[in-house]
Amino acid sequence: MVSGSRSPHDFVLPRWIRPLHRCWKPLIWIWGVIFLGGFINVGSSWLIAKSFDPTGTPLGWLVSHLWITLPPLFLLVLLTLLSGLASLQENAVSPASPLTLTPKQRLQFIRGFQQEYSSRLASSLQEQVALELHLQERTDVIASSASLVFHQLETGEVSPLPLGTSIIQAYDRAQRGLLILGAPGSGKTTLLLELARELLQRAENDPDQPVSIILNLSIWARTQLPLAQWLSEQCSLVYGIPRQLSTAWIALEQVQFLLDGLDEMEASARTACIEAINTYRQAHLVPLVVCSRSQEYESQPARLILPGAVEIQPLEPAQISQVLKRAGRSLAAVQAALRRNAILNDLLTTPLMLNVVILTYRDKTANELPQSGSPKEQQRQIFEQYVQHMLKRYQQHRTFSLAQTTFSLVWLAQQMQQHHLTEFHLESLQADWLSTRRTRITYLLFGGLVFGLFGGLFGGLFGGLLVGLGVGLFVGLLVGLFFGGGAYFQHYVLRLFLAHSRALPWNAVPFLEEVKRCILLQRVGGGYRFVHPLLQEYFASLTLSPTT
Repeated sequence: MVSGSRSPHDFVLPRWIRPLHRCWKPLIWIWGVIFLGGFINVGSSWLIAKSFDPTGTPLGWLVSHLWITLPPLFLLVLLTLLSGLASLQENAVSPASPLTLTPKQRLQFIRGFQQEYSSRLASSLQEQVALELHLQERTDVIASSASLVFHQLETGEVSPLPLGTSIIQAYDRAQRGLLILGAPGSGKTTLLLELARELLQRAENDPDQPVSIILNLSIWARTQLPLAQWLSEQCSLVYGIPRQLSTAWIALEQVQFLLDGLDEMEASARTACIEAINTYRQAHLVPLVVCSRSQEYESQPARLILPGAVEIQPLEPAQISQVLKRAGRSLAAVQAALRRNAILNDLLTTPLMLNVVILTYRDKTANELPQSGSPKEQQRQIFEQYVQHMLKRYQQHRTFSLAQTTFSLVWLAQQMQQHHLTEFHLESLQADWLSTRRTRITYLLFGGLVFGLFGGLFGGLFGGLLVGLGVGLFVGLLVGLFFGGGAYFQHYVLRLFLAHSRALPWNAVPFLEEVKRCILLQRVGGGYRFVHPLLQEYFASLTLSPTT
């Protein structure tokens, strides 16, 4: 993974393997160019002179200057051997069947996921203040089955669950699948993370329990693959799990998925996604959990075939008041503002907005809080103050300027919104992320030119002067593309263009990690996302302006 963050797969591999097993393909490309260039050198000499005379060729020069040639050649051979061993070791822990995983390796995967989800919870806004979320049962939003019909006769379509009912209890009540609904910012993802940790604990204690994995559905619409195939690909992209392993896990029902973000894809694809989920459930008996905003789910005609559904209720005034009172005088201004601003009262009925206000307006005056305006305008003002406060709060730990940080976050949010993404992975960058058509054309021309020259020089160096730079260029380009070198090269050329336009710093991972510490982004496996889609929407609504 380009981001360099740890994945559950990394917990199985020894430490020395993690950086090396990713170098295997580029090294194959380099050796391919070297050997093919040497072959062309020998062949061209034989065709012209009917004998091989390296004198006057690059190969001859390298042979006569072994004191220059041998050290880098030795290092290249050593690196290749180590990368080859790393690749073999990776294959050894990435079998086609999960049955070959030892109990210790399975436990490492489980603990890797536990660490991942605990980290996400710790960096989420909803975890800043502990709140008990109230749930109500909804059987009117799921498709009926024989058992579900009888269940509806007992409970009715909408019924509050007893206070204190946890998400794991709601999951157990549903038995084989659960739909979690709620308003934006109501805490759906937080509940999903808490549920995943509980289920992973069960899997740790019971080897017959499936391993729980959280994935986001937002980009399913881009490919609309059969869900099993898409899930396997996402396990590789997000967590670095080899596809052979995840495919085998899915086929043998050793894993269950908790799917977030059904509402985050474009509306036209939502119905098709629900149908794909239903098809997947018909072929797999393991439980499945899906999360969505209530309005987006109910506005389309399809219904998930799941045994149970719950909806998160808005925070009650007593809950909000209790949280503010616990904070004492530091939030007295917030309490005063709520008494005279009914719209602000309504905004704070979600854990997201309550936590944002608590973080932003602690020890502030009442006049600094929103005074008037529509709910959307006041929410925008709160987010604006929150972003400024968090960037200022951590300014001593930031190496990127305020202007650069803001500009890049606005650019990132707009690109993610345009591509219907809620998770950003560096390796997924494409040419269409460049801002203008002219820039994209320049990038393609520049990338092709530089890559061709690089391949030509490299191939020409080992191919001999008699062959000429043109054949060397062709050979280098052909071999590079064949072994995947082109993808690596194009990725970094694209990163160079983005850095030049100030859209995304060249050292992107330190930048993203820095913004994560400001509680604006959150790391998800090998990628990043805004701490909440509403914050992403806020940044996307801003206007890009050149940085200084």
